[in-house]
Amino acid sequence: MMRTAELLEQIYATIGDPDRWLDIVTGLLRVLDAPAGGLVTASLDGRRIRSGVLDPEAQDSYDRHYGGRDPVLPWVEASPVGSIWSGTDLVGSRPADPFHVEWSRRHGMDDGILVNLGRPHPAACATTLVVTRPFTGDAFATRDRLAAVRILVPHLRQALAAQARIEEADTIRDGVVEILENTPHAVLIVCSTGEVLHANSAARDLLDGKGGLHVDSWGMVCADGPSSCRQHFRHAVERATSGAGSSGPSGAVVTVPHPTGTRPLVVQVVPMRRAAVGGGLAMITVVDGERTPVVSAEMLCTVFQLTPSEARVASLLAGGYTLRGIAAGLHVSSTTVRTHLQHVFTKTGTARQSELVRILGSLGWTEGRSGDLMHS
Repeated sequence: MMRTAELLEQIYATIGDPDRWLDIVTGLLRVLDAPAGGLVTASLDGRRIRSGVLDPEAQDSYDRHYGGRDPVLPWVEASPVGSIWSGTDLVGSRPADPFHVEWSRRHGMDDGILVNLGRPHPAACATTLVVTRPFTGDAFATRDRLAAVRILVPHLRQALAAQARIEEADTIRDGVVEILENTPHAVLIVCSTGEVLHANSAARDLLDGKGGLHVDSWGMVCADGPSSCRQHFRHAVERATSGAGSSGPSGAVVTVPHPTGTRPLVVQVVPMRRAAVGGGLAMITVVDGERTPVVSAEMLCTVFQLTPSEARVASLLAGGYTLRGIAAGLHVSSTTVRTHLQHVFTKTGTARQSELVRILGSLGWTEGRSGDLMHS
């Protein structure tokens, strides 16, 4: 039982380090005195052996071909979660099946123990623990081996579930980062000290010298402008991350002078979740009034079957340009622009510019300046 206890410690050490599952399978085979085994996962793409300790040719042929012809695993997967099966019982029910003749028996894997680990987490695949050896005539699924497996099964499920949750969180995190990268506004995530934990590309441009916000020598994000502006910004971050005051964390909107001296930058500071240590987090969004988001001309071509010229006119119109300004920027006549606009009205089912702009705005914005379309 000492070896089983040591294996339990290793099982929980795999959480966050999926590469160590091969070590777990190897340790499990030692405990059960079996030469081969692994975790078989079932998904829409078929069955695959994961963390397998077996002949590479056997694993490759199973993953490529025999996983789809396996008559044993469907029985195990359909059984109650935690069910433990004897390999001889399953194989013995169909000894002449091509799968057993061509794969199991050929590779010395026609006896063993199989356990339905189910789907430990909604994000996880259905998983079966398979421990195998050649058939010798003596039962492999002895009382001692079955007792050891019963001890290990709930812990294997818990470790697989934890690993699935980590992978799911990583996927969500990557998705959120991609969304932030594609938003036209500068977005930063900061901790209670004001240190930047994440900045999207627009925010990195802002911090790299375009003005409005900067990172000081202590690594803290600070506002440019007069001292009153800097203080308001600092207090907004403190309120959002530390919950100063009786009502807890709160958001605020601060205006920061624009580097061009025109419209100010609108900075919104919003509290996020509490961090594990060191206070909370805040999201800072900077809206540049001088930077007009644009509707993707490519999207308009796809959605409304507009020509590139029609889509460019529609996108510029949604970005706030007048028909005269569009004509001058594209170096075409006003008549040409109006002709394109009439085609856009017809294809979008609209009749007025205000209606068109409203519909185009509902499609979402992409990063850039609408003026860039003048030169595309």
